[in-house]
Amino acid sequence: MPIKLIRIDDRYIHGQVTVGWVSAYGIQEIWLVDDKLATNEFLKKIQLAMAPPGKKVEIITIQEAIEKLKNKNYDASKNIMIIFATPESCRKVLENVRINDVDWINVGQSGWKEGKIVVTKNFSVDEKDVEEFKKLVDLGYRLVYQMLPDEKPQDFYELLKRKGLT
Repeated sequence: MPIKLIRIDDRYIHGQVTVGWVSAYGIQEIWLVDDKLATNEFLKKIQLAMAPPGKKVEIITIQEAIEKLKNKNYDASKNIMIIFATPESCRKVLENVRINDVDWINVGQSGWKEGKIVVTKNFSVDEKDVEEFKKLVDLGYRLVYQMLPDEKPQDFYELLKRKGLT
């Protein structure tokens, strides 16, 4: 399976982070998986405009992602990066389709909002997020907090434990 990287990042495609991961993993295609984004033409245009040059971007719903993966309805010769805005959307896909070539999830960015707890300077969670991360771990995926490929990876689940959230 050509899925090279799964990332949770509520900013989707953005500057150095996406360019860094795209380069490090030889990514040729990016899937943005989110029901709200997939139905908002304005936000879709913004994301498509931010895509790295020469990279195909698909903005699809959770169900479309499940179907594409189950039916292998994609170009198997391309290296694909899947970006989810939330751990919930990631879990909904991965509980329906096991991606055997990837055993870890890159935990990148989730901005602070009222009711969220800061875990790292770039990632905040609420109780629902923590529950979803637990489910991802139960599915057999490691959670790796790492903003850029050249930064030291950290066990995100361990970071949640240190904050007393698990």
